[in-house]
Amino acid sequence: MSKEIEYTLFVLIAIFIVLVIHLWLYRVVKKKLSLSLFQIAPRLTVSFYMIAAALLFSGIIYINYLEKEEHKEYEEDARNLARLLADGLSNMHHEQLNEQTDENDETYVHILQMMEQWQNDHSEILSMYTLKKNERGNYYFVVASEVDYKRKGKINDKREQHLPIGTVYRTYIPELEQAFQGKFAMEKYPTKDEWGESIGVFMPVFKQDGTVDAVLGIGYDAKIYKERLEKERQKGMWICSLVLLVWKAFYLLGIYMQVERKLFEKHKQALEVSENRFKRLAESIMEGIIVHAHGKVIEANKAACRLFGYVESELIHMPVQDLMILESLKKIEHNDQEELYEIQLRRKDGTIFPAEMVQREYDYDGRKVNVTAIRDITERKNNEEKMHYIATHDDLTGLPNKEALHRAITEKIQEAFDRQEEVAIMFLEISGMKTINDFYGYSVGDQVLLQIVEEWKKRSCKDVLLGRWSGNEFIAILSGSTKEKATAAANQFSEIADEPVIVEGRELYVTIKIGISLYPQDGMDPKTLIRKADIARYKLRQKPASQFLFFEEPMARVIQEKIGMERELRRALEKGEFELYYQPQIQLDT
Repeated sequence: MSKEIEYTLFVLIAIFIVLVIHLWLYRVVKKKLSLSLFQIAPRLTVSFYMIAAALLFSGIIYINYLEKEEHKEYEEDARNLARLLADGLSNMHHEQLNEQTDENDETYVHILQMMEQWQNDHSEILSMYTLKKNERGNYYFVVASEVDYKRKGKINDKREQHLPIGTVYRTYIPELEQAFQGKFAMEKYPTKDEWGESIGVFMPVFKQDGTVDAVLGIGYDAKIYKERLEKERQKGMWICSLVLLVWKAFYLLGIYMQVERKLFEKHKQALEVSENRFKRLAESIMEGIIVHAHGKVIEANKAACRLFGYVESELIHMPVQDLMILESLKKIEHNDQEELYEIQLRRKDGTIFPAEMVQREYDYDGRKVNVTAIRDITERKNNEEKMHYIATHDDLTGLPNKEALHRAITEKIQEAFDRQEEVAIMFLEISGMKTINDFYGYSVGDQVLLQIVEEWKKRSCKDVLLGRWSGNEFIAILSGSTKEKATAAANQFSEIADEPVIVEGRELYVTIKIGISLYPQDGMDPKTLIRKADIARYKLRQKPASQFLFFEEPMARVIQEKIGMERELRRALEKGEFELYYQPQIQLDT
């Protein structure tokens, strides 16, 4: 392969590799940023191609330089060897030989043998000969050794025999003329003939007086010469390729850094947009938003500042635990699920308020943070308490109603069971209310009830829970009771009820009937205890004065008999089983 073809292939392969890498890099960058390489790093890309072109051009110059240096080195080696051999010929009296010399001349034979020996000692030499110029100006061979052109190890061709002395040398070689002028010369390029390629060197052989006697011609094997030049060429190409790849690597690194910077800027811009959107959203909502990490507040919106009573600078870096009461903090620490909590929080002034919060974990500026949304539910809790109060208390007196009384009796029974105590259930009926309502109106009747209830609440012992059952009926629950304690409480209720009630300047009187049942003697559940206390109270309905009565089993039988009689009478009436035997008639006007 010629040098020019090698150069061309080298340049084309280098350009191909650069373009393939460039195309791959272009696709990667386009996929990530939708930008071209010139948009990512215009100056770097232009610089890369300019320097890459300069490297290729410089590489060719460098490769030529290496070839020339190798040629010079080869030439110097050939010069030294040729000088040594030429000096040897001078010492062997080569000047005595001419075209008239007989081939049997001792000097000729000796020189011929020595030249053949030199040729055998140096395998890179294809041929060796000496030339002289006759009076006619023609060059002729003086001594020309045998040549194994075919490299078979033997001389078997007529043309491989040594040339006879006086054979005319008809080839014109400028370097030969230069040698006859007393200067060493070497062919610039190898020459090719039927025996192959060779490159010739020519060294003048001087006489004793210093004039040129002859020229020693040496034909070197061009294959070895070319191999040495090609080796240097390839060395130069590898070095140039390495430099080009290093420059390409620097370019790739620069592009990578630019891409990462662009991606970082893009991510940063997106993050800033997201943060601004989040901040605008956080500022526009009523809920307080707190961002915290490692127990410290990082950011808070205006709603959170208003909620806790702090300015933003005070709230930032504040420990989160300072905003919560201990019980709420433990509740959150022991439950890492993302759910809605109802907790108690603390304001700057120390007041505690109920709040509803939800907490999520996010990645914020490369670190894990918790974003907590807080809603003040004080108003809702107050409304819930009001609704609960309305649902469980009497509108007029504010006492627990039937539903609340049932729950309270159940709780008291459970407590009494655990403590092995008794509970007294008192069924109170205020008599005389119908007369007051009919005569003075319901507003006066309500005032009477309110005054009596207020006195009961003021003067009752702490173990008594009073509730309104219906109309003028009330129930009192006495926990930790005995029959004696129940008797004392009943007397107190009666005494209060017997006192006159002053309403709108009028002195009004009522009486009270109290039926009492005891847990566990009279029953084990609220329904039974209330029913039996009501039976005992019913027993006292016909009594004019305030009285109380404990339940006894015969009372239940009497009630059952009365209920049974009423049921039978109703059925008999429906069936027409009554017969009229006597009907008195009275004249009212007489």
